[in-house]
Amino acid sequence: MKPLTLAISLVALAALAAMTYAIWILMGIGTCASGGPYVSQRECPTGTGAVALILTGSIILYVIATIAASFQSQAAGGFWFGMLFTVLGGGFLASAISHHAPDDGGVGWFLGALFLAMGILPTIGSIILMVRGRRTAGASFA
Repeated sequence: MKPLTLAISLVALAALAAMTYAIWILMGIGTCASGGPYVSQRECPTGTGAVALILTGSIILYVIATIAASFQSQAAGGFWFGMLFTVLGGGFLASAISHHAPDDGGVGWFLGALFLAMGILPTIGSIILMVRGRRTAGASFA
């Protein structure tokens, strides 16, 4: 594996882990509001804003890493695109199962199923393309 490809993969993996962690925490918190002239029914716990910033930063970093991977190969870009939806889909489902938030209205279940449906096929297809590309490159090199 080339050093640039390895670096891009590590950045994407770290951003995806941070994103999944932040979504897990926010799904556990549920709906809340803080500040402003309106009385909120449920105040946000301390640190919610920091978790939202982690989510935002990790999304931006992940998008940059996915674009950089796409310049390396279309299959790599497709892989990271598919992984985004596959991992987040699993995170939404795991959060829905474990948090049992009464006010979520089934959002975790819906998003989990939707994201998994959007992610599994691109991930598998990209893996197949990458494996075929390595076989072709090895055969032409020999």
